Amino acid sequence: MPSEIAYAGNTVVPALLALEALGYEISIQGDLVTAAAPDGRFVAADPVSVLGLVKLVEARSWNWRPVTTRSTQRWVATAWAPDPPNVGYALCAASA
Repeated sequence: MPSEIAYAGNTVVPALLALEALGYEISIQGDLVTAAAPDGRFVAADPVSVLGLVKLVEARSWNWRPVTTRSTQRWVATAWAPDPPNVGYALCAASA
């Protein structure tokens, strides 16, 4: 059976440790977590989301925004917006 991981409280500290291992300086101010390095700054409501942003930029570069395509429209049309405690998400359609 393949491995599985889900967002939960027990992923927060490992996400912080992963960000540190990747060389990011972590700061927490109010409800925001920031990971900073010479190549950029990543800000989100929790460390798991910050790590997700880091991986998004790693995978798509700083030009991470989607270009409007049939595939993009499919994702926007079928995506859902979870709202775990203390974490707000928003889904926005890409502008052409």
